[in-house]
Amino acid sequence: MKKIMLAILLVLCVGVMTACSGNSGNTDAKASEYIFKKFELDKGKDIARCPFLNGNDFYYISYPDPDENDDAAWEELKENEYKGSVHRYKIDSGEDAVLFEIKNASDIESLYVTEQNQIKLLCRYYNEDAGVHALCTRTQDGAEIGLVSLTDNVNAALDGGGTIEEAYLERDGQIYLSCVGLESGKKIIVRCDMEGNVTGSVKLDDYIEYIDGVFLDNEKRPAVEANSDEGLTYMYLDFEKGECGETVAIQDEENKYKFSSKIHGGGLWSKIYDGHGNAACYVRDIAGLCSYNAAEQKITYLFDWLNSGIVGNNVYDIMPLEDGRFLCECFDGIEMAYGIIEELKDGKKRKIIKCAILDTENDCGHTLQYDIIHYNNINADYKVELISYENSSNPIDAFAKDVIAGNVPDVLDISGVDVESYIRQGFFEDLAPYMENDGEFGRDYYVDGLYDAIAEDGKQYYAVKSFRLDTIAARASDTEKYKDGWTIYDLIDYYNAKPEGTLLYDYDTNREIFKRLAAPFVDDYIDRDTGHVSFDSDEFRVLVEFCNSFPQSNELWSDYNDVKKMFSEGKI
Repeated sequence: MKKIMLAILLVLCVGVMTACSGNSGNTDAKASEYIFKKFELDKGKDIARCPFLNGNDFYYISYPDPDENDDAAWEELKENEYKGSVHRYKIDSGEDAVLFEIKNASDIESLYVTEQNQIKLLCRYYNEDAGVHALCTRTQDGAEIGLVSLTDNVNAALDGGGTIEEAYLERDGQIYLSCVGLESGKKIIVRCDMEGNVTGSVKLDDYIEYIDGVFLDNEKRPAVEANSDEGLTYMYLDFEKGECGETVAIQDEENKYKFSSKIHGGGLWSKIYDGHGNAACYVRDIAGLCSYNAAEQKITYLFDWLNSGIVGNNVYDIMPLEDGRFLCECFDGIEMAYGIIEELKDGKKRKIIKCAILDTENDCGHTLQYDIIHYNNINADYKVELISYENSSNPIDAFAKDVIAGNVPDVLDISGVDVESYIRQGFFEDLAPYMENDGEFGRDYYVDGLYDAIAEDGKQYYAVKSFRLDTIAARASDTEKYKDGWTIYDLIDYYNAKPEGTLLYDYDTNREIFKRLAAPFVDDYIDRDTGHVSFDSDEFRVLVEFCNSFPQSNELWSDYNDVKKMFSEGKI
């Protein structure tokens, strides 16, 4: 039971010692605290799309989004011509007003509000199987006062015409279109004004594989992220000359930040956003937001996603504002949410609890982040800060170095950590006295037997949020003599007595069998007090030889899907 528990533990509490070195290896001192203030939109069950902030007025389009398997709801939506509503939410008062309804809202890709309060809708629809981009202009009450085909204008402006892949409405009152020349096959960025007129184009260098929008630096110069093996770079667009300009590498000589492109990196990729003030641009990394000062070649870490009240992997987009705030589009665990990330200037300074985790990418990591956000939202005296080692090439080694240096967190998620080694070295606090005085979280909180099962020498060094029992089942008529329990070696004898071709599991490879039969019980062959190991023994040799009797892959036999049927027929 204990070995199973160690493999799937979620949270471990340790003694309060010195603070950790910083989130994801980022050691910049954070003089300011930022907080995410979510907009309470009055959109019912609809989703909110196409966000745009105009001063203190937040515009968006609400649109029904039924379950993908709800055919009746989708049919009703189709009959209503995919009707949606354009909203204006006033941040100061919280008033959310529907300005007008709009047909075929699913065709709208983005929204922009001009200084004259005209609403620009960038639409993409299909006409005879060909994609068409159009710009529709409406008043605040929904009256259409203009409609222009961007596709036609691009075809007229480019030699040989071009296909629009993506279109972006930027806050400088320009439209940028990512196109491909029909004759050249080259990627081209086309710029239009807010009336849809083409005002310039730039052919991109061949190595730029992916365009995720155009951003403006702090001098309002347009640029694109230029993903390359050299690291995170961006390239300016010179629409006057019609060519690419200077390429800038975002320096990260200390390797403190985990920048990854959508092409060359996995998971959450980095993205560059508009710059303001001294920041040429802002950059999202896996843990938070940075500003980049190109003149000084300096990266400054502004805030962690989690510490501002957001799960970082759920951040879809942000919009830096000139006043230092950020409009954020994210998933809050239930639905898409919008709000402002801003510096918290006033308020009580809370005591910090450092919580560390090796990897936030797994399901346990996501759950932990939501729990931390919930705790921080309801607690006025304490605040949990998450320390992650996922930027490190070897997270366990990075954690061990912090421990050796005395940088020990208050709370640790121990997934993948050699718990017993740290227990023997005295790093972890016995939680039993605390749990005995806790009216809710004590021995009675646990399933019977679990409290004692996870104890080490009568002490409780960790708490578990959930547990799982893995077991092996066989037909009762075959296993009467094992009814009081069986060992792995009993299982081997039982399996070897079955007819040839019988499967042990639904996925019989030597790697899978070893993972199930040997790996969970490796401690049976290790004496951690003396350092003696007994892998060179008849018992372990029998186990390994049994595992190696299975094929290296499952290519030799068919892929069975109905395990229950096979089990009932004695084939597995």
